[in-house]
Amino acid sequence: MGNTTTMYPEARGAAVVIIVLTALSFCSAALTHVLFRMSGQRISFVSLLGLVLACMQIFSLAQSTLVFSRWTQFVKIEYDFQINHVWGNENASMACQAPMMLEARVLFAIRKYFFNVFSLLFLSWSIVLYLSISEVRNGFLRQPNFARILKALSFALPAVQTVLVNLPSIIKKETVHISLINSLTFFTLALNTLFLLLILIKSLRTRAQTRSISRDRTNTFLPIPRHPIFRKNSTTSTSSRSSPDHDRFAIIRFLLGYILLTTLQLSYFLLQFQHARQIHSLRHKSSTPPVLGFTKSQQITHFLTYLPSTIVALGFFFIYATSEESRDNLADILHSLSHCTSHRRPKPSPDWPPSPPLASRSLPMWKETLFRADYRITTLTVDTIRTPAQANFPRTPRTPKSVFCRERWEYDSELAVPESPREATWANTFTTVRGVGGEVVIAPVVPGLMRYSAGERASRGAAV
Repeated sequence: MGNTTTMYPEARGAAVVIIVLTALSFCSAALTHVLFRMSGQRISFVSLLGLVLACMQIFSLAQSTLVFSRWTQFVKIEYDFQINHVWGNENASMACQAPMMLEARVLFAIRKYFFNVFSLLFLSWSIVLYLSISEVRNGFLRQPNFARILKALSFALPAVQTVLVNLPSIIKKETVHISLINSLTFFTLALNTLFLLLILIKSLRTRAQTRSISRDRTNTFLPIPRHPIFRKNSTTSTSSRSSPDHDRFAIIRFLLGYILLTTLQLSYFLLQFQHARQIHSLRHKSSTPPVLGFTKSQQITHFLTYLPSTIVALGFFFIYATSEESRDNLADILHSLSHCTSHRRPKPSPDWPPSPPLASRSLPMWKETLFRADYRITTLTVDTIRTPAQANFPRTPRTPKSVFCRERWEYDSELAVPESPREATWANTFTTVRGVGGEVVIAPVVPGLMRYSAGERASRGAAV
């Protein structure tokens, strides 16, 4: 079939499908943002990425709908640009874009801005994640202000790039123009790949050390050290306190997110390459003159260019909105909608009663309760406890020690790690018990939080 200014039925059907999928991807990205906001993560990277994806998709939906509704005008403007400015013009810049309708050009520029913001936000997340698992001692790099600076730069740099690439003096210089257009995309693609490799290497080393330690332990109740990367709401999301629960799929989710972003960036480079090749083939005087209208395959291909961002938004929802906490929040939303009320579904009552003060128990009873099989224990990091009255729990200790705490959703991290640890009074919260293995320091106010001496750890199995 030849070129025509009207749309073929197949192209019209493909355009409708793309528009529907784009609308669905916008809803999924917005829902991802809402689910993480419900978890208290107001400025976390995942929440911001979902918001940016939603903004990008709403403008993609507007542009695709505009082109679909004014297809004939769009085709004529494209033909006029090729025949009058490109064909036979050896000085035609391969970086030039067709002078489409003003509305479409503005929408495309906004889409490109949010695309760059998404790329830089993911890079910022990679940096913060790597700093978290590498346990960097620099205080500034570990502070939330550093993550806030990265987020601010993620929104500011694409705005500066948008202004520069539209300056007439820059457009006249083909090499500079092309370099500026693709600079942020190439920069984020390279650094994201680098940090991903570093994160994978570090996480694999941590897992290998964990297996080595677990093989050396003779008592199954002794904890296996866990790295903060495997902890939900860890420093990978700096706006939220660390939760006692662990996300076993944190690395897998991050890897899948990297694959989605890389797919989107590579598709952008492919579109740039196809546009440059088309301009290069038309600017020679001996080339075939352009023809008014598009073939059926060209019409379908044009609307398929909106598909990569749609796939990324849908994939982002299925990757990050399927965590246990997000599923609970989604169930709360559905429950509220089904009952036409804004009240959230009541949380199930705890399946265990609060423990009485350990100081009131005898030593045998305390040991029986401590070593029950239904108690799950995890590992935190604290400073050395010299005496009960001098105990403190700094957030970034220089001397790691083992502290055991039962994993419970009801536990808040601030109970185990106070916000201002050196101002807290711990003199009346510890009880010293002398057992078979030596001295044991326990905290009755926080049931389950305790520290063992070296002798107690060595003889724990025999004592029970």
